[in-house]
Amino acid sequence: MQGERLNVEFPDSSRCQVATKLTISTEKAGSTAIRRATSSNIATSALRVADYIRDQNIVLGPLQTDYTGVVAARLPVTAPVEIPSNATMDQLGHIDSMLAQHAAARHRESFSQSTDTYRRVRMHLSTMASSPVDIFLAVEDLRGILGIPPFDLTPIFRAPVVGDNPVASVNVEASDHINE
Repeated sequence: MQGERLNVEFPDSSRCQVATKLTISTEKAGSTAIRRATSSNIATSALRVADYIRDQNIVLGPLQTDYTGVVAARLPVTAPVEIPSNATMDQLGHIDSMLAQHAAARHRESFSQSTDTYRRVRMHLSTMASSPVDIFLAVEDLRGILGIPPFDLTPIFRAPVVGDNPVASVNVEASDHINE
């Protein structure tokens, strides 16, 4: 903006010219910068994402929903919610499906076992070379003896062990390979 001349008259009839510079401040238009994904931004965007998922009838797993909330938290508040379509989202979808399958299998297993008082346990008596023996134990008694709490201790993503554990066919001493 250019400087303007302003005529000023004083009460004693004297006149002077004063150079002025006019500055106008306006509010900045909405910023499109990336915001930090703070806990408050994530909480706010999680509500927006949940509404969007419900309105669009989109099926997402819990990890995918959390990731979408973090991505939306980094965008301006006025930006529309979009579901990411990148490799991270695909990987989280795979983990969500594995988690659901594992939880369903554990639920079926725990439901079928909850009616059984005794469970079959395979044990090797005397040496590992002996054949395994099937022993039936009361699970609650065993938990009490060992001090194990009465709930499932299986980690979330560990697949159930099926079959026998393989035994090493040859015991290799570390000293045999010291020069290799």
